[in-house]
Amino acid sequence: MVVIGNSMGGCISRLLITDVGDQLWLKVIGKAPEQVRMSDQSKQLFKDALIFHERPDVGRVIFIAAPLRGTGMAAGWMGRIGSKLVKAPVVLATAGREMLDIETFSEDDLKLQRIPNSDDTLAPNARFVKVINTFPLSSTIPHHAIVGDRGKGGNKVKTDPVQSDGLVP
Repeated sequence: MVVIGNSMGGCISRLLITDVGDQLWLKVIGKAPEQVRMSDQSKQLFKDALIFHERPDVGRVIFIAAPLRGTGMAAGWMGRIGSKLVKAPVVLATAGREMLDIETFSEDDLKLQRIPNSDDTLAPNARFVKVINTFPLSSTIPHHAIVGDRGKGGNKVKTDPVQSDGLVP
């Protein structure tokens, strides 16, 4: 199948062609699942979210304005207000509290007192964004990106991206 993902859909599409096995779990939590002390329900929730393989039924992915490295707007005041308006279901809130007891953060990580929601996971300093970008996209599944360009040109010197629609770098 061909998957076309716009914005957050593009971020989700990225996960379909990323093979992390248990390495994402280990980078986020720091211990193997059997070494983590939390309820079985919360542990299974995090295992389902953090342990996965690329999907063999995906033949091509097209990203459209997908903030694969996050977007500054999510980390800014408007994103923080939007994030506070989203309420997690009880099962996620409980799992989030258990995760806070075991998780450690880097100095520049987005630090929350709850499980991250969709707005939080778009912030460039969100731990998930930083960690998932350490994993390569599939080398066997073609992928393409349609990105905005406000006349700044392409990334000719292989440094920070200069292509942007003003929201998604």
